[in-house]
Amino acid sequence: MHLQLHIIAVDRIEIFQREVAEINESKVTIDSIPVVHLEMVRDNEIAYGKHTLSSPKDVSDMFIPLIGNRDREHLLVCAVDSKNRPSKLQITGIGTQTACLFSVPDIWKMAVLSNAAGIIVAHNHPSGLTDPSEDDISATRKLISAGKILEIPILDHLIIGMNSYYSFYENMPELWEKNN
Repeated sequence: MHLQLHIIAVDRIEIFQREVAEINESKVTIDSIPVVHLEMVRDNEIAYGKHTLSSPKDVSDMFIPLIGNRDREHLLVCAVDSKNRPSKLQITGIGTQTACLFSVPDIWKMAVLSNAAGIIVAHNHPSGLTDPSEDDISATRKLISAGKILEIPILDHLIIGMNSYYSFYENMPELWEKNN
């Protein structure tokens, strides 16, 4: 059965490719769109030591060595599976000493492509102070709302300092409650 489905899929692809070739060879001028595919490329791996991320402390233990001492803000997105095991990690943005701009689609692109059950977002404050700014709080609200729409929840947003962290989920759980 599986082999039969594969053969049918291959036949349909070959038919599609022939039809595209015939259109391209015809003298008729038509608008065209590129046919594309998306793929993720593995850049590297990091050891994180735990099988599951069960607390913000577990997450900070993984992220502090990566971005805790950076001189510019770095934004990380960690995709997790249904058991909160990290499956993918992406540096989504690198900013200045005081800000890191991002777009909401950039946050979820990797999560969607990797079929994530949820995501954890973290960014560092080069000053080492982990107090959230109004922009940090606003961004977290926006990300929580987007996660609900996409059905890929944001499980936490952490601010990473040199040797400390701030968890929005621990310190501002009402952000998640207001979005129910």
